[in-house]
Amino acid sequence: TELVKMLTSTRNIILTFDDGPHPSTTPGILEILKKRNIKAIFFVLGVQAKKHPELVKLIHEHGHDIGNHSYSHANLTHISEAKARQEIESANNLIEKLTGRKPKYLRPPYGAVNRQVVRIAQEYGLDIMMWTIDPRDWQNKNSATTLRNLEHQTGLNGNFRGGGVLLH
Repeated sequence: TELVKMLTSTRNIILTFDDGPHPSTTPGILEILKKRNIKAIFFVLGVQAKKHPELVKLIHEHGHDIGNHSYSHANLTHISEAKARQEIESANNLIEKLTGRKPKYLRPPYGAVNRQVVRIAQEYGLDIMMWTIDPRDWQNKNSATTLRNLEHQTGLNGNFRGGGVLLH
């Protein structure tokens, strides 16, 4: 979170992709990033990683960071501590099994954080990473609208500012 906050005063951007991996979108995203020599952070769901382990491995092989987005996209602030711990631990274990690396970052679904989530993240050595730019691709599902939102939120048409971009 400190990293993302720091970027808001720079012209640097962190691209992040949530909720995958998806066989219909992840390979294309990886190719675009590769062509442009851009690295991103993919916040994967355990349930998706279990369905598509080859895509998690591909993300890792392309040199991108893989973060924890929970196992099933549960709102971690609305469930018991034991269940929240299970959501985080299960996704962590699966990511590490597939890549050989423990995730460094947790992005809680919906950006929902409370003391319990912070404590569990700390116990697992995870930094919570939120976002500062949300072009709402998850809502509008239209690339032109997403691009307009992104241009507006980053000040691309004038006073450009950096930050962490939330994409799906």
